[in-house]
Amino acid sequence: MTTIDWAKLAGALDGTTAGASIDTNVSMSHDEMTLSATYSFQQSAAPATWQVAANGEGLTIAYSHESSDDARDMMHIRSENGTFNYAMSGTVSGDITGLTLSLTVLAQLSIGMTSAPDEEANVVDMRLTIPYAIALLPNGPYQVTPGTVTPFNESQQVDFGPFVQGGMQLTDQSEGLQFRVGQIFAACGNLAEVIETVLNPRPA
Repeated sequence: MTTIDWAKLAGALDGTTAGASIDTNVSMSHDEMTLSATYSFQQSAAPATWQVAANGEGLTIAYSHESSDDARDMMHIRSENGTFNYAMSGTVSGDITGLTLSLTVLAQLSIGMTSAPDEEANVVDMRLTIPYAIALLPNGPYQVTPGTVTPFNESQQVDFGPFVQGGMQLTDQSEGLQFRVGQIFAACGNLAEVIETVLNPRPA
């Protein structure tokens, strides 16, 4: 029975999932009496790549990034602190009859200020599981068919209201991060042709 070239499949999947390696950043500062906080993100310049599992069957991927900062006003009366942490992991398992791809992304954001209670939330808490059926057609090539996507999304929002009311100037990109992850998950549901190129290599 034909076996899957896991190393070749890893390289084929890297382009789709590269965007899931994300660097989060929190920056806090003061300008005279005004406290400012910015929560932002960008794609990593060194994205994680799929690796063949230790037992030689299947693939794994993982990436994480942490950011934290704090600041005080000039009078040292008010202070602020925050964190913005990100983690992604995934697996591909199965054999020549079918594959299952799973991805999990968790982004945790926290914020604190002297005049407001601390707030924290999993601003991205998303998981994706999608099976791909593999069938050998009568004329030889393998055909890959995506199955039903099983999404999971328990992402939350942080209530920044008390901080803004307390005089904080806030920039928050956490909703944009959730949208970005959703786009990557959608792309992972359309990998049938990518997998077929690995299973049906062109003659040299």
